[in-house]
Amino acid sequence: MSKNIELRCPVCDHPSQQELETYINTRENSQAVADLKNNKLFLFECDQCGAKRQLESQFVYHNPDKNYMLINYPGLYQNQEQALARGQVILKEKISDPRSYQLRLVPSLAYLVEKIQIFEDDLDDRIVEIVKLLTDGLLAKEKQDAQVQGRFFYKQGDQRKILYLLSDDQVLVDFNQSLMDFAIDKFKKATTATVKGQWQVIDQAYAEQLLSK
Repeated sequence: MSKNIELRCPVCDHPSQQELETYINTRENSQAVADLKNNKLFLFECDQCGAKRQLESQFVYHNPDKNYMLINYPGLYQNQEQALARGQVILKEKISDPRSYQLRLVPSLAYLVEKIQIFEDDLDDRIVEIVKLLTDGLLAKEKQDAQVQGRFFYKQGDQRKILYLLSDDQVLVDFNQSLMDFAIDKFKKATTATVKGQWQVIDQAYAEQLLSK
């Protein structure tokens, strides 16, 4: 499913039209899945000046084989009630019985692609978010004064990594198995029960709340 939008190039102000995907079922559109993972699906290129940018748009990613659905909802943190309502509408349209599904709302395409990598690697995104914060100690050994602007689970070939976006750099740190084992053990009461069939926001704030207890 797709929609057409009108926009102007942020560089030369040339008006353009762009077709944007609004829903992907992984069984039905493997090319769109590949384009999403390669940062091509929402790439805008101005036909006047050639400027490129990634577009953010509401978008549903549905993997019925691994039983998860993701919604990219720009402005999520300011409009969480509307995002939840939108999620319920999508469920009624696309899934007859969502009780076996992991359902996640994310604020940007970067986080959506991260969730895809996590679920396709058969990991618990709640544990991954905790490990991402715990890994800050490993980063500090390499860059003591690093100003972290973002953390993403990242697959480099078969290797699990955490990609740190810093104010002046990007750094890959190994995804530490010992930290994951620690997180699984320490937070097993909070994470043993898998909540399915309900939309959740599992992010840095979720991990910070668990770590503060």
